[in-house]
Amino acid sequence: MIFIVGKGDKLRYNGEILKFLRKKYDISYLILVEKTKKIRQIVESLISPGKLIGLNEIFVPTGDVEYKAIISKIDKDKILFTKDELEELIEEISTQIIRINFE
Repeated sequence: MIFIVGKGDKLRYNGEILKFLRKKYDISYLILVEKTKKIRQIVESLISPGKLIGLNEIFVPTGDVEYKAIISKIDKDKILFTKDELEELIEEISTQIIRINFE
């Protein structure tokens, strides 16, 4: 389950609160994502403990901006989501189009 918290509120969720939420809603994985416009922070939160190698900004001819996240192939098995799921989640949270590459 993914909880999106306000800017700066991520630190307020200590172990007791997280334990309570896991028990109350019977969930095994709980991911906290801080609401921000910074794509890098959102990606890093969702792929943890995996590491983000790079994040490229791509300017498309229509004037829009898309992003390309490069994640280590070694970390692919550590991430809870598939490539497609990650792209959809990040787009839903940030309203930005992103492409995930494992290299």
